[in-house]
Amino acid sequence: MHQMQFSGFMVFHHCFADEDISVGFTTRMALNKLELDAGEMRKFIQGTRTFLLYACMYAKKWFPLDDAVLINAKFLNKSERNRITIEQVMFFYRR
Repeated sequence: MHQMQFSGFMVFHHCFADEDISVGFTTRMALNKLELDAGEMRKFIQGTRTFLLYACMYAKKWFPLDDAVLINAKFLNKSERNRITIEQVMFFYRR
C-alpha cells in the first residue's frame, strides 16, 4: 500500500484492488472492446486512481464544507431526522 500526503490528510493510493475501482458500465464496456493487455489496463487504473485523487482534492478545496446552510440542512435528509438538533431547525426558521 502506497501512502501520499496531500493538504493535511493521508491518502492510501492503493486502498482498493484494481478490480474494485468502479469506472461505470459504459467505460467498462469500452475497455472490454479495446482488449487491453495487463500493462495497459494497469496504466488505465493508475490514471483512474490519480483522477479520483485529484477530484477529491478539488472537492475538498472548493466545496464549502463549513457553510452554515450545508451544516444545518441535515434535517432535510429523512434518514438523518432522528439525529437533528433544534438549532439546525431554528437556523432555517430565522432565515
